[in-house]
Amino acid sequence: MSVTLYQGFGPYLLNDIKEAFGEDACPELKIENIGFTNALMSQDRPEILRINSGDRKRTVQIKYHQRLLPAMTSTTDSCTTTNPTNPYLEASVPLSTFRQLAIFLDDAFIQNYTEDVLKMQEEGEPRTKIQDEMLNVVAAACNALMESFNQDMIALASFGVNRLYGNNNAQTINFTKDTNQLPLNDGYTSVLSQFKQNLMYGKPEIVGNGYWLNYFMQQVAKGNAQNGLDTAIESMNSKFYFDYDSISSWGANQAMVFQKNALQLVEFFNYDPASFRSGPRPGASQFGVIRLPFFKTPNEVVWVKFDFQLRYNDCPGNTYTDEYYGTSVTLGRGFNLIISKTAGLFQIPANAYRNADNLFGNNGTLRFTATNS
Repeated sequence: MSVTLYQGFGPYLLNDIKEAFGEDACPELKIENIGFTNALMSQDRPEILRINSGDRKRTVQIKYHQRLLPAMTSTTDSCTTTNPTNPYLEASVPLSTFRQLAIFLDDAFIQNYTEDVLKMQEEGEPRTKIQDEMLNVVAAACNALMESFNQDMIALASFGVNRLYGNNNAQTINFTKDTNQLPLNDGYTSVLSQFKQNLMYGKPEIVGNGYWLNYFMQQVAKGNAQNGLDTAIESMNSKFYFDYDSISSWGANQAMVFQKNALQLVEFFNYDPASFRSGPRPGASQFGVIRLPFFKTPNEVVWVKFDFQLRYNDCPGNTYTDEYYGTSVTLGRGFNLIISKTAGLFQIPANAYRNADNLFGNNGTLRFTATNS
C-alpha cells in the first residue's frame, strides 16, 4: 500500500534500498560492463608507466629499436659490408584524459537523516574522515565516473595493421551454426591463427560485444560437436572482456583482439600520498587518493584509484555551477567532494617496425567482426 508522508500519523521505518535488494541487485550500485578498462587494469602495468615522481609531473619517453630485415643479410663472406647503426626511436607516453565528478552534501540536509549516516569512516590515502552518507553517494556515482573514463580510453585506442591483409580493417569471422562442418579458415580457429601469424604471443585477450559475448557465454555448456571440435577447450586459450561502450565506438559484434600488455593504462595522481599536495591544506580542503570499485563479479572486485579533494563550505550562500545543467546553485554549509583522474593510453608505436617490414603498422591489436550463420 502507499503511505502519505508528513501527516503526523506515526513513525515509519526508513530503510536503505541496499538492505531490501542486496548490493548485487541494488540499482544505484550497478556498474556498466566496461571491459576495456577491466582489460587495462588486468595488464602487468609496469612501474615506468605510472608517472609519479614525488611532487613533479614528468614527461616520459619510451625508446625502442626497429628490428632488422632479412634483406639486410648477405650470402657472401666479407669484411667490408655493414649496416649503419640502428638508432633508437622514441615515443611519448601521453596523459591526455581528465575526468572529474563533484558531489555536494548539505549539512542541513544530512541532519534530517537517521543517526547511522552521520557516523564517520576513514577513507583514502592519507586517511580522511568521511560520513557514511558521503560514501553512499560516492557509491551511487561510481558508474558515472567509470563509464565516462572507459569511453575516453576506448576513444584513444587504435587498431593495428593485420599483416595478412595489409590494413587495420575489421576482418569478418563466422561462428557457424553447422556443427557438422569443421572450417579451418573461419570462426574462432581463424582468430587464433591470425593472432599467431601476426607474431602475437601467449593467450589472446579480447574486448568485444554482441556475438562475441554470446559465443563465450555458451562455452561453459559446450562439448564435442559432430565435427569433433570442442570449442570450450579451444576458447580456454583466451580471456574475454565484455564492453557495452564498444558497441557505439567500434560497432555491433566487433572486438579488439590483442596480445597481453600491448595496451597499457598510464596514470598520474596529483594528490599522491607522497606528494606535498596531499593531506590537509591551508583553508578548508583535504587532498588524497581514493579507491573505487569498477568491475564486480561474484568473486572479484577490481579497484581504480582517483584523486580527491574534500572541501568544506563553511559559509552559507556560496554559488556553485551545476555540472549537468550549467546553471548556478546557491548552497549552504556542507562538504563538496571532488573526484578526478588524469590518465592516458600507451600502445606500441605505429612505426615500431620498418616500412619494409611485413609487420609494419602492427601494434599488437587486431580488429574482428563476428557473424553467426
